Amino acid sequence: MRQDKFRRIKYITGKKLLSIIQKSLCALSRTDKGVILELGGFPDGFTFSLDAGVSDVMRLTVRENRLVTSGADDCADLAVAFKDITGAFPVLLGTKSIESAFIEHRVTVSGGIDYAVSFVRIINIARAYLLPKRVLIKTDMRIPDKKGSVFAFYKNLIFLKEEAFR
Repeated sequence: MRQDKFRRIKYITGKKLLSIIQKSLCALSRTDKGVILELGGFPDGFTFSLDAGVSDVMRLTVRENRLVTSGADDCADLAVAFKDITGAFPVLLGTKSIESAFIEHRVTVSGGIDYAVSFVRIINIARAYLLPKRVLIKTDMRIPDKKGSVFAFYKNLIFLKEEAFR
């Protein structure tokens, strides 16, 4: 009974964190030069999906070197999927790096490995904006340089409406 309650809390929290990460990636694709540079290597219309073991799957499409949300019916060119919410939760909270989740076989990837490496770099840049430096150091992650304004990122994250990311 108690485990079911914690699993449900992880599920609800994971769903919200996935939504924040999706919006963060869209905002960073407008403000951070490092993310824009990484996105330059993707063809226009390239689609990502990130499944964290919750009912909602994060889907993003590259359009003109920007990330925009895409519909649930789109087939992803690169699909990153956690095996379950238990494996995804520490990564979404920032207590574990996505690289260590790959090493521990908690994540499956379908698509090109070169695109997957770039996608992980983009996620790590987003984590550098979202999480305090001491949390990033605890996860043994090399902290990427922020090549954009932190103020502009949070302004886009908080004040841009959902329609701006489509």
